[in-house]
Amino acid sequence: MSEGATVREVGRGAIYIALGKVVFLLTATAINLLLPRLLSARAYGDYGVVVRLVSLFNMMTVMGLLQSVSRLVAAQPAAAAATRRRASLLAAIAAAGIAVPFAASSPLMARALRDAGLSAALALAALITFGYGVYAAAIGVVNGLQRFRTQALLDMGFSAAKCAGVLGAALGLVALAPAASDRDGTVAAVLGFAAAAALLALVAQLVARRASRDAGAPLAAGWSALARRMLSFAGAVMLYQATLNALMSVDLLLVKRHASGALADAAGLYNAAVNVAQIPYFGVVAITFVAFPLISASTFGDDVAATRRYVHAAFRYGALIAIGCAAVIAGCAGDLLALLFPARYGAAGAALAVLVVDYALLALIAIGCTVINAVGRPLLSFAAVALATALAGALVAGAIDRWGLMGAAAGTTGGTVCGLALTLWWLRRAVGAGPALLSTLRIAAAGIIAAGVGIAVPPLGAAWVLFELAGLGLLYLALLIVGRELGPADLDALRALLGRRRS
Repeated sequence: MSEGATVREVGRGAIYIALGKVVFLLTATAINLLLPRLLSARAYGDYGVVVRLVSLFNMMTVMGLLQSVSRLVAAQPAAAAATRRRASLLAAIAAAGIAVPFAASSPLMARALRDAGLSAALALAALITFGYGVYAAAIGVVNGLQRFRTQALLDMGFSAAKCAGVLGAALGLVALAPAASDRDGTVAAVLGFAAAAALLALVAQLVARRASRDAGAPLAAGWSALARRMLSFAGAVMLYQATLNALMSVDLLLVKRHASGALADAAGLYNAAVNVAQIPYFGVVAITFVAFPLISASTFGDDVAATRRYVHAAFRYGALIAIGCAAVIAGCAGDLLALLFPARYGAAGAALAVLVVDYALLALIAIGCTVINAVGRPLLSFAAVALATALAGALVAGAIDRWGLMGAAAGTTGGTVCGLALTLWWLRRAVGAGPALLSTLRIAAAGIIAAGVGIAVPPLGAAWVLFELAGLGLLYLALLIVGRELGPADLDALRALLGRRRS
């Protein structure tokens, strides 16, 4: 496959999935802007803690089952219909096996957080995990068939339903029971999330059934062999995803655990910073969804050259997006929080400037681990991220009492740096490819300079944030052009991306 064809395969798919993630970000922003105005700071912070904690299991379930089913479909696409039927039943059983213990252990988790009142909301959140599992099996079929447009539309529908469910439930509580407690507000928001997950799980199954109806060949493997292949691979990916989400959550959970007295609202402030800081990560995650089935297919076909092209393209474009987003956000972090949230959330501005770097590095970890998973080595991904999570937890616990929110942000970033180094090392061993060193250095230098200019300029206020973001973004692009990281070859790649292609 030529370089232009590689760009089209990765680029077209990434655009579709990225559009889905844009809707996710917009709806997530709507939740995080409106929910603090419907609920108290404590209820909003508790909702963030519950969602962050259940996300450890949600994303573990989603990515494990999605990648496992996608890989099965990529191996035998003509039998996608049979794979969907069997995999959906296995996925429902696996999701229930995760959700039921989660619900049963909700009192223990609440006690560990020193807040027994969170138990009810945590128990309800288990319903979200089950819905995600059924949804993931359907998305795995669509992803394995490389129907990226369909996958994006389903993701958009899920995001819209979640936004409507969470905000609708909170608004209904305020309208019907204005004197409701903080606990009731948290429970209502979680229940709205669960209802959205159930609805979209059903819709996704119907869509996947239609997408695979022409792929009716019999499976080469029987029930037992399919179950072993699916669940063993899914289990390894779940371990990796659990540790990745632990790395993304350990700082907020420790902030919640250590918050008291004058810092009682610290979890809410930090949660706001985390939600903005995640923009680089979600801006890049589309690339991982596209790269996985493409690299899986090239691996099954023993096409080493194609695999390396996909790896190089994924890392380069991922770095351009993640580092660019991090640079412009870090450069005006305080003003951005002042625009998006009530005034008291501005106290987390310095933490946001550090956290956004953390999530840019996490985006590169996700790309590397996706490649490792696609070639069938998910336990290597698990080992790298598990070590990073342990280090991040230790650093945050040691720094938070002394440096507050900045200590939590710096601690988790230290763990992420370690995880990225291990991921890149094991990627070289597993695939023999990785990010191009000089290209990555040029991109990083442009990002550092752009962020530094933004930090050096005195705060201009919330009214000027959009101009700050645009100015820093243009500076970043100019530095890439001057440094010859972007040039005529990228213009050719853009033309290839926009060229005609049979869908």
